[in-house]
Amino acid sequence: MDFIIGALSFFIFTSLYFQVFLLITYLENKNSFFRKQCQNKKPASGFLPSVTIIVPCWNEEKTVTKTLRSLSALNYPKEKLFIFVVDDGSIDGTKNAVKPFVENGLVKYFYKENGGKHTALNLGINNAKTDLVGCLDADSFVSENALLAAVKELENPEIMTVTPAIKVHDPKTVIQRIQETEYTIGIIFRKLLASINAQYVAPGPFSIYRRSVFNIVGKFKHAHNTEDMEMAMRMQGFRLKLGNAFNAEVYTNTPATLRKLIRQRLRWTYGFIKNAIDYKFLLFKKGYGNIGFFSLPAALISIAAALYFAFYFARGVILFVYEKITYLSTVGLNHALKFKFSWFFINTEMITLLIYLSAAVFLILLTISIYHVRGRIFFKKSDVYFVLLYGLIAPLWMIRAVAQLILRQPSKWR
Repeated sequence: MDFIIGALSFFIFTSLYFQVFLLITYLENKNSFFRKQCQNKKPASGFLPSVTIIVPCWNEEKTVTKTLRSLSALNYPKEKLFIFVVDDGSIDGTKNAVKPFVENGLVKYFYKENGGKHTALNLGINNAKTDLVGCLDADSFVSENALLAAVKELENPEIMTVTPAIKVHDPKTVIQRIQETEYTIGIIFRKLLASINAQYVAPGPFSIYRRSVFNIVGKFKHAHNTEDMEMAMRMQGFRLKLGNAFNAEVYTNTPATLRKLIRQRLRWTYGFIKNAIDYKFLLFKKGYGNIGFFSLPAALISIAAALYFAFYFARGVILFVYEKITYLSTVGLNHALKFKFSWFFINTEMITLLIYLSAAVFLILLTISIYHVRGRIFFKKSDVYFVLLYGLIAPLWMIRAVAQLILRQPSKWR
């Protein structure tokens, strides 16, 4: 029992610590959120670098057309924008979907045997001759000023990569609405982590790199099917700075069912743990700053906490049912139904107060995220679904990811 209470106290305290740290980081950097950069405004220098956007594809005939239309509509000089579609051995109609864009000169098409997303990205990098290289998943599309917003961040010569603000496209199911709020929070969290150089993932949807990055750290690797995480951690290992363009809006299609969501997040969680193990030298080393002392430990502890709270919740339910059955068998149903409220039974232990405080800080962070992403404070059904359900479903993929890690079963892309 002492171990259970001790572990509960540890996870609640660390959760509260990390949330308060983020809140303080926001208060220190809030001016960067309120200063809305004009997305259609060129960098102060007036110089616009050449950019290659790589779209890796594998059986994306249903989505790639919308992706390429959004890239074609980018508010950026056409003579400085190059779009590469790298077909990683598709067996559907992806080539036919891309063909009209190739014929009008907007897109260059490459076909290769299936070798994984990282090989498709590397083929594009090998053929890129531009100052910047970006990637965009074929199930996502960008706002017309997203590239300008990203390039504006790269005016800072210290920043080597810029991550975007990813939003859920057209959420319809409850599962997608949960993700809508999750991504809303993620936009703010990514901005906050960028402000302290603690990002550990450069998302596939529209992260923009200086081409020199690949000369310094090398190209993409398989990396447990999470090459965007591995690349970000590798860059942190080389002490390169990752920035964030809060106005570079990207919309992505998300899993519509719980089964598909679990499959996706299982890959993400397993990949994160494996990459964190590969880059364990980043942890608690002064030279690597906040990624080693804050973001990586926070993410790892959050996985452990999810597993613990899943166990704690299941244990609580079992004990509650057992106690009720015992009580009913002792006093009878009629007496058991009588209930009288008393303030005496309100739990005021310190651990309970910390839970309430942690929940309050989280709601403050959620409100801040909603305000900056949506432009004003108004709550949607997705927020209610997220608060009520996310904590119940997240352990489903975290438990499986840890189990696969223990059993040495690699994750699958699809």
